[in-house]
Amino acid sequence: MSTRNLLGDDHLALKAAYRTLLKLAGGPVHASQEITRADPGRLSRYGNPSEPMFAPLDVIRDLEADLGEPIVTRALADQSGHVLVRKRPATKSVDFDQHLACIAKELSDLVSGIAQAKADGTITPSEVEAIRVQIREGYEALANCEADLDRAESVVPMSRKQL
Repeated sequence: MSTRNLLGDDHLALKAAYRTLLKLAGGPVHASQEITRADPGRLSRYGNPSEPMFAPLDVIRDLEADLGEPIVTRALADQSGHVLVRKRPATKSVDFDQHLACIAKELSDLVSGIAQAKADGTITPSEVEAIRVQIREGYEALANCEADLDRAESVVPMSRKQL
């Protein structure tokens, strides 16, 4: 007997994320004709909380790629205790001074945002969301620096002047 609870909160949250993805992708009929390999009925069943089946990875990838948002992938990352951060493609020329300035600005904005939010002793839901946005922007600044670092490392050994 399996101890896997197919209708646990995490599984229901994944089903909900998938339904959001499918809706934003234009619904099951559009998705089956234009985006992915699954038929409309199957696409609908993947999101049904009472169905034990889930969408295959390639179907999720097709839908997320078409939409440009990793809705289910983000939910999976969150459930496993990870943060999903978008990396922009590495740039042709690497300017780490610009990265440092961007990272410093984002972290400064975050510190300022938290300080302002807690100044009155209460952090409101809208302030929490604003702080979350600032955190994501900080993650993205760091991820972009890492993308350029990866590119620079793979193309040419870096001189001290470039760093």
